[in-house]
Amino acid sequence: MKIHHIGYLVKQISEAIATHEALGYHCITELCFDESRNVDLVFMENDSYVIELVMPKDETSVVWNMLKKRGSGPYHFCYEAEDLETAIRSFCENGFVQVTEPSPTCQILPSVPQVVFLTSRKTGLIELIEKKAIE
Repeated sequence: MKIHHIGYLVKQISEAIATHEALGYHCITELCFDESRNVDLVFMENDSYVIELVMPKDETSVVWNMLKKRGSGPYHFCYEAEDLETAIRSFCENGFVQVTEPSPTCQILPSVPQVVFLTSRKTGLIELIEKKAIE
């Protein structure tokens, strides 16, 4: 599977954008509010590397405690799956636990209609998106 992006938790998204711009990244999407996760997010790119900056809005966000516990930094890898349902099944058969049901992302990436998160004690949190949706 190919990595689509790496997700970074941040305390202040505007500061994180400025920091990454100084590192050669540029925004490839507008800032978006993802209601289902209660986060602001933006995608940035540097050559072929894509990152997603994610900032929880408040303590009701699903990533609030993770940010509070770990601080700012990478927190998930997102992989492109040929078939989302098959990939979910395969990951679960290999010790992953599905954390969310496939759900729509905010309209920041209209070519990606659904995402799903899974976790493993050995590797941590991952996100899957269906590759055919982004082609």
